[in-house]
Amino acid sequence: MKRNEFLKKAALATFVLHSSSLAGILTYGRPTGFLRSGKNLSVADLEIISQSLQTKVDNLFITLKKNGWITYIKSLNLGITDHLDIAKLITAIPEEKLNTLKTMTGFEDFGGNRFIEPGYPALSLLYHLLANPRVRPGGFSEIQYARLNEIDIMEDYIYGLKSWVSYKKDYEIENDNNLVLAVFAYEYRTAFKTPHHQSADMVYSRTGIGRIGNRQPLYNKENRCYTNNPSLQPGDKNIAVTPARYGLFIARKVSLLDNNGKQHLSALKMSRDKQGDRHFIKNSDNNFYLLPIRKIFNDDWLINSSVIGFSEQHFNKKISTLLPDTHDKYTRTSASLVNTIAVNSSFIVESQYDDLIKGVKNENNDYLQFHANKGGLDNRFLTGYFNSNGSSEVEDIELLDPSGLSRSVNNYGIPRKVPMYVNLSHTVINAQIKCVDRFGSNATETFEMLMNSERNVPLFEDKICDGYVTATVKSSSKNQLKILIDKGVLNAFSIITAPDFFPQVDGFDLQNFDIAPGKGDNSLFYEGGIASLATSNAYPNPMVYEKDAKILKDLNPRETYTTVISNYKNEKIEKNKFNDPDESRGYYFSSYLPDVCSSVFAPGWDITYQGEDKDDKQIFLSTQGLGAPFIEDMKFCAALNGMWPAAAPDVSRTYQASVTADELCNFDWDRNPTAIPLLDNELGFNDQSPAVKYYGQRITLGWDGEQGPFLELTSKKDNKDEISWHVNFTDLGRADYVENTLQNILDMSKLRELDGKELNFRMHCLNLCLQKLNQFKYPDPTENLWLISAEKVNWNKTANGHGIPKHLLTDNNNWAIQPKNGMNGDGYLYVFSDFKPDPDRKSIYWVENGHQTKRRRVNSNTLFVCQVNYDKAIYYKIKIADATKTYNEKNWI
Repeated sequence: MKRNEFLKKAALATFVLHSSSLAGILTYGRPTGFLRSGKNLSVADLEIISQSLQTKVDNLFITLKKNGWITYIKSLNLGITDHLDIAKLITAIPEEKLNTLKTMTGFEDFGGNRFIEPGYPALSLLYHLLANPRVRPGGFSEIQYARLNEIDIMEDYIYGLKSWVSYKKDYEIENDNNLVLAVFAYEYRTAFKTPHHQSADMVYSRTGIGRIGNRQPLYNKENRCYTNNPSLQPGDKNIAVTPARYGLFIARKVSLLDNNGKQHLSALKMSRDKQGDRHFIKNSDNNFYLLPIRKIFNDDWLINSSVIGFSEQHFNKKISTLLPDTHDKYTRTSASLVNTIAVNSSFIVESQYDDLIKGVKNENNDYLQFHANKGGLDNRFLTGYFNSNGSSEVEDIELLDPSGLSRSVNNYGIPRKVPMYVNLSHTVINAQIKCVDRFGSNATETFEMLMNSERNVPLFEDKICDGYVTATVKSSSKNQLKILIDKGVLNAFSIITAPDFFPQVDGFDLQNFDIAPGKGDNSLFYEGGIASLATSNAYPNPMVYEKDAKILKDLNPRETYTTVISNYKNEKIEKNKFNDPDESRGYYFSSYLPDVCSSVFAPGWDITYQGEDKDDKQIFLSTQGLGAPFIEDMKFCAALNGMWPAAAPDVSRTYQASVTADELCNFDWDRNPTAIPLLDNELGFNDQSPAVKYYGQRITLGWDGEQGPFLELTSKKDNKDEISWHVNFTDLGRADYVENTLQNILDMSKLRELDGKELNFRMHCLNLCLQKLNQFKYPDPTENLWLISAEKVNWNKTANGHGIPKHLLTDNNNWAIQPKNGMNGDGYLYVFSDFKPDPDRKSIYWVENGHQTKRRRVNSNTLFVCQVNYDKAIYYKIKIADATKTYNEKNWI
């Protein structure tokens, strides 16, 4: 149908809001920050869409009506009935009705004022209804919410209703010189997670982040996102693959500031570092960015109704770098790494689900091994590190200096050309991979055996990889975008990386507890911190931008691939529930953009950096230098206080004494006791812990397959008749995450539901306790405190006190679990022990519990039992050496 015929018929027709109606379901307000005035739209302002897209939308409305959405829309009292003419659908919602709507849960962050705002999905109420996880009609079941392909159809429809001429007017585009076609990872976010926090909006990046898993992906329609919970059941310990979604967009090249000093974009978490850290984008930034302005879709008249051809290339070279003589024989490519799915006009890239790690086999189906000798693999591995060999030194980077006002910066001095850590704790016996028996009583001998013996060690692989996503469009003289199509399409950078154990949390949620790029005056994060990959200016893997130079000519924005952007004009942001991490979101959030990933590369959780040598100036992002397998990196990131606290669970309190004074490493350790306290039940209960011995808890494993520390009454090692209180803990050198992963005992269910509000509350209460105990200054406290027990409590009742043994002060724990000094409300019961290892390390010894032991004991001289809520902390101090241990209620401070 010709455009004039369509408009003529539309002017005479009344559209019915049912299966045959396309042109109208909701309309939306003026695009904030752009040039459109507030005038009413008319049918003449609309662009005609193809018959193929019309049919898709007709079918979508059949589904919406069947699933109850039309009835729900009518119930919003916005003047919608079953019979609508198109003019009404593009008319602004009356202000008083819109204000009433925005008082309803799920609509507070809606940024528009029409059912459909042609060209702007984020300003269209219909799209907001389908795509915003906070919109939850009462009584709806999972099956009634829209599928991802239906949301994608609605995007195409809204983008397609606006003419290209009108787009160019909105964006003040006079010619096509600064326009390109580029692939972006993108998603619709609630205001809480947009760069500007003002309203729900589309958010984009030239980098997408997928994550590996041992179960197939699951799109949770109610929450409008992929979830790493493969069954949606609370106790499911498995990990579903989480994909990334890509689309093709017309984009314009912009600088951070235009010629008039106006800010074009706002990159999520692009905070300015107080010290001018190179990790963070400055006001003087002269890089160019790509700003998406219009999606290109299948059957789009801008491309003469062509079909977009998406494709990808991914590589995992970790094993090949360890065995260079094999000439890339063990390089894994896309065929064994990723799956791709076309979802209407967008493209899903997902890891192939499989065991998280597995032994590498050669052509004879034998496990591939390398010969470990005293110098490591070909003398290339420089240092032993617990049960791994390290391929290079980790410089003192991203560490908090004693003043607490700045953090050291990674100078990219040692590029990771090979995996940073290689597991050495396994061997092959009778064609089976077995864990090496290293549980004797002499840790030093065990370590020497692992690091210096002549033996064959099996290699492990995972599906972590990186690559690119691109698209092709058939060129035609009829295409309105022929000039852009002939230039070619810019790739997106694609990373497939490790699972996120805190999928509900990102660096923005934790910013009040870190200095730059956070907001805190002090930091709880001694190493690493909250800086996201969105703040990194490092180049992606060069294979991604091979075409950039030809397409962009003199403008090459390869440094800005990881930037996360939104189109909304950046206004002054007041603190509200949309930018306050202490507020509960009320929905499940999962993202695949770089602002939920880390730019801490020591060695790195999501990705690290690569280069040919130390003097190489062309450092770039790559997964090649991550651990072989990735779980080795994960262990150290988690054990050494988080590194990237938004994904790496902080289990430093599980291992504190072994990383502080260990025969294996021989270094001193000045670290804060923990950053984000994990609770006792999240770390696991040992059979000798008070929780199990006295209070009826069952023996459990923590999220990592290990068990947390606990207090116990024991005989002193050198005098069987003299008793003392000790901390019983897991030794880091003997905890084996590779073996735990092979045995499938990692448990995602322990942590996946934790959100920023909960973690902030834990840290806030930890801060109050440390301040009360005069231990707040990091990283050099006057004494080292060890958080032995952590329990969540409602102080209007009583605590369980599972971490407090009977007979510590009295024959029960009632003295500790009853709220004291007016303590009330939600809070925690924290138990700290002082810990100051002696230089000769004689105070730490192995638990004699048969042959298979990985636990040790250390003397405890002083204990602090702390009751804390949001407003205050009080504590009871126990000196173990005191002659009398009689409880005195007045001793609570």
